[in-house]
Amino acid sequence: MAERRDADVVVVGAGLAGLSAARTLVKAGVDTVVVEARDRVGGRVVNASIGGGEIVEMGGQWMGPGQTDLATLAEELGIGTFPTYNTGQRLIDRSGNVRSYSGLIPPVSILALIELGIMRWRLNATARNVPPDAPWDSAHAVEWDGQTLGTWLQGKLHTRDAKAVMETAVGSIWAAEPQDLNLLQALAYTCAAGGFDALSETTGGLQQDRFVGGSALIAERIASELAGRVVLSAPVGAITDRAGRVDVDAAGSVRVEARFAIIAVPPSLAARIHFEPALPGIRDQALQRLPMGSVIKVVAIYEKPFWRERNLNGQAVIMQGPLASTFDDSPPEGSPGVLLAFSPGARSWEFAKLSTEEDRDRGVRAAVRLPGRTPARIPREGLDRGSVDPRVLLRARGRGLDHRSAPHPTRAGGTPPLGWLRDRFAVLRRDERGGRLWPTRRSRGDHPAPIRAWRAPATDCRADADAVAADGCYQSPKRSRQ
Repeated sequence: MAERRDADVVVVGAGLAGLSAARTLVKAGVDTVVVEARDRVGGRVVNASIGGGEIVEMGGQWMGPGQTDLATLAEELGIGTFPTYNTGQRLIDRSGNVRSYSGLIPPVSILALIELGIMRWRLNATARNVPPDAPWDSAHAVEWDGQTLGTWLQGKLHTRDAKAVMETAVGSIWAAEPQDLNLLQALAYTCAAGGFDALSETTGGLQQDRFVGGSALIAERIASELAGRVVLSAPVGAITDRAGRVDVDAAGSVRVEARFAIIAVPPSLAARIHFEPALPGIRDQALQRLPMGSVIKVVAIYEKPFWRERNLNGQAVIMQGPLASTFDDSPPEGSPGVLLAFSPGARSWEFAKLSTEEDRDRGVRAAVRLPGRTPARIPREGLDRGSVDPRVLLRARGRGLDHRSAPHPTRAGGTPPLGWLRDRFAVLRRDERGGRLWPTRRSRGDHPAPIRAWRAPATDCRADADAVAADGCYQSPKRSRQ
């Protein structure tokens, strides 16, 4: 029989948004209960142990200038930050032709450079006309809300290099293709970040800082403060108004009756909850038109970050193949060396279809070849399951702390109605679970190859009710809080 609990407020989802909401309410003396579908807190932020007391972040991990609320929260929780490694040159891989460069824009043809420069100027200039807190108030809101970023870019880029660089940048930022992104949202997002460069830059951009101990530590420490108020493994299936009270049914494991319910899950998951009475039609339509983006995160671990010795910062742009970009993800002490790569948007869809053998041959080699060839090795006792040499963890992950809590809508069967903006929803990037271990052989030559890997197969996240940066609140229409 389901446990019954009473509270003033019930929060659905124990990600950062849900936990932060609950923390604020409890501090104000409001009786609050949090229900979470998973067996852990954090939602799209999660740490994975790599042995020796070190972790890698398999979800969102970055924080940049302007994200003052997050910075304040981390400080209150006693969590320090350190800068993402950004000393040295970047690399660009163009069909196997690898070159180093400095600055944000990779070395391409003169015509492509001119086009990209003009495009950056146009995008930033247009974004300045969209107020981030109320994009619908823009003079061109209806026009921009009716098209995608892809259609807006058409006719503005002509060279192959410029198109490839822009598509790679958009995929890395939004985990979606340009033709799947609502233009009005993309402009509002760009303005909120302080410009397009800030979205993709490290120092001075949204990838500037990382958290000591991993970003999931934020969620874990909030949950500790809320001891006894967080219920795990409790996916919510129905929310019902009962005579002025909100009844939240978490799959038979717990039922919470409260005056208010904060729905801190992404729209695509909120749409799977049965509401009684039903949500307004425009809200229901908006939820159906806000799918999640998709990105696979690859993490390769070495004995040390050898690329630093070669005056490389670990950052790369990959024009073709399953991976799009890489970063130095080593811990603050600099050891072990950790290199991460992203496979976003359409690339991740194709990557997810690959067999185990193809994953290793294409994904792993692409992840480790860019900084150069080196026979890296990690002591057996330093890794789980006795792995030696680099280990690669592949897991679908979501863009989390690395971007602001603005909505991330994409088109699915039509552009979302303008009304969704007023609901101020955000979308969880796909976070998939499950996986398997398999052995691999040493690759030819001196390319480091993993001895073990972990890859999450595609799922529909049916049971995931994770908190995202959403502040939709389902309030009983029969009784309001005074």
